[in-house]
Amino acid sequence: MPRSHGRGRPGLGLIVAFDRREGWKPAGAASCVHWLALRCDLAERTARAHLSVGHALRALPGVRRLFAAGRLSYAKIRALCPRA
Repeated sequence: MPRSHGRGRPGLGLIVAFDRREGWKPAGAASCVHWLALRCDLAERTARAHLSVGHALRALPGVRRLFAAGRLSYAKIRALCPRA
């Protein structure tokens, strides 16, 4: 999912929704970051960054729209989002 880096634009929103509803708990994961790392074969640092960017985008609707439209890359939104 997050590995697609450009083709998976809805991915960050899905990750945030999954985290908010704690969908990772029934799988026995310690956190959403842990679940993403195991399930999507990501380094925990990368999983944490994806989740952090996804949560930050909720407060940045303009950036979120540009990303969804393909006008900003993940690298650019990561630089624009706090704590990512």
